[in-house]
Amino acid sequence: MFLYNEQILVIDLSTQTSEITELDLTTVENYIGGRVLNSKLLEMYRGEDPVVIGTGPLTGTLAPGAAAGVISAYGPGESIVHLPVTDFLGAEVKYSGFDFIVIKGKAVHPVYLWLHDGVINFNDASEIWGKDTWNTVDWIRKEKGDDLVQVLAIGPAGEKGHPHAQLTVNYWNSQDSYGLGRLFGEKNLKAIALRGLGLIEAEEVEEMVEESIALQQEILTSNVISSVQGINRLVSPSKADAIQKWLAPLIHRHKGCFGCVIACYTFIKYNEDPHVLESTSVREPGFLLTHPQAVEMFYEAGFAVEEAGRLMEICARLGLDPVAAVSFLKENDSHDFLGGKELLHTLVDKPVYLDGFNSKTESAGEQEFYGLTMGICPELLKCLPNKMNARFLQLVSLGTGIEKEKLAAKMSGLNE
Repeated sequence: MFLYNEQILVIDLSTQTSEITELDLTTVENYIGGRVLNSKLLEMYRGEDPVVIGTGPLTGTLAPGAAAGVISAYGPGESIVHLPVTDFLGAEVKYSGFDFIVIKGKAVHPVYLWLHDGVINFNDASEIWGKDTWNTVDWIRKEKGDDLVQVLAIGPAGEKGHPHAQLTVNYWNSQDSYGLGRLFGEKNLKAIALRGLGLIEAEEVEEMVEESIALQQEILTSNVISSVQGINRLVSPSKADAIQKWLAPLIHRHKGCFGCVIACYTFIKYNEDPHVLESTSVREPGFLLTHPQAVEMFYEAGFAVEEAGRLMEICARLGLDPVAAVSFLKENDSHDFLGGKELLHTLVDKPVYLDGFNSKTESAGEQEFYGLTMGICPELLKCLPNKMNARFLQLVSLGTGIEKEKLAAKMSGLNE
C-alpha cells in the first residue's frame, strides 16, 4: 500500500513480546490515519492500558510540513488526548518501518524500546533510569553510534509518577500537558529510540513530487505566512512584539522541523555569545524554545529572558511540563533562577496536581484535526486558509490512489 509501511506494531511490555498486524487499504479508506486511527486502536486495546503512536499518510513525505506524528492515550475522565509530535521524530516513526505503534502493559524492570528498520528490541534501561532526558538522549545515541537517533523520553518527573511529567522529544519540551510522561513512568518505559532508512512509495510519484513543490512555493511566496519569525509565530499576536524584544538579546537562530517552511522554534544562547555561529568548545550553549505557552507565561511572570531559558532547560531535563512549572513558581512568588531551580526539584519530588492547573482536554479545531490526521504540522495549517486543506488532500490522493472527493467526504464525516 502506498504512503504507509502497512505495519501496526503491537508491543506488550509485560511479556516483552511484540506482534505486527497489517494496515490495509480498507482501514486507511475508513480512518485515513493519524489521530483518527490512533483513537480506533485505543478503543481496540482499551482494557490493556494502551498508548498509541501514529503517523498520517503524508508524514515523512515531501509535502510541506510533513513532520507530524501523534501520541494518543486515555487522559483525565477517560477522555482521549492527542499529543502532536514533530521535529524529526514523527517522520522517523515511519522511516523505522512502522506506521502505528501500540504500547500496552507494564515492564517488570525499566526498559527502552529500540525501533529500527522494521525491527524492535527491548533494551534494559537500568543504567539510564534516574538520568535526566539530556543525558538519556546522549547515552542512547552513544550506545547506537548514531547522533541522528530520535528519542522520546521521560526524566525524573515521569519516573516518580508526577502528574505533570512530560514526554520530551530529544532534548526539548513537547506540547505534553496531559501528563503522558507519568504514563511512561508507570509502564517502566524510559524511552523510545527510533532510526530507519525506510522508503515511502506513492502511486503517482512524479505528480505528487511536483504538487508538493508547487504547494511549498505557493506558501512561501504568498502573504499567508507573516514576517514574524521563530517562536513568535506561535505566541499570542497581541504579545508577539513585546516577547520579540524580550528574547532579542539571546536569539541565535530559528529552527524548523522536518519539511518545515516556517521555522517556528527559536534557539537562544546564554552560555556563550548568541552571535557565535561556528562550533565551539561550549557543549550546551543554550536552549531551543518549542513551547509558546510556556514562553508567554515566563515573560508575563516577569522573569529575565536568561533566567526563563535556564528554567525551561531544567524543565526539559527533568521531563516536567514548563507550563505547570511556571504556575508553581508564580504560586511561590519565585522570579529568579537560583530560587526557581530549587523549587522545580522540590516540585518533582512532590507528585501531586497543582491547585488550579488543568491538563488540556479541549476539542481540536479543524486545522489541528486535519494536520494530525494527515501528518502535517498543525501549526503550519493554522497559518493557512482552511481552503488549502484541499491541496493537502490532493497530495494524499496522489500518494494513496484514493479519490480526493472520497477523502474529503470521509474527513468531513470523521471531524463531525
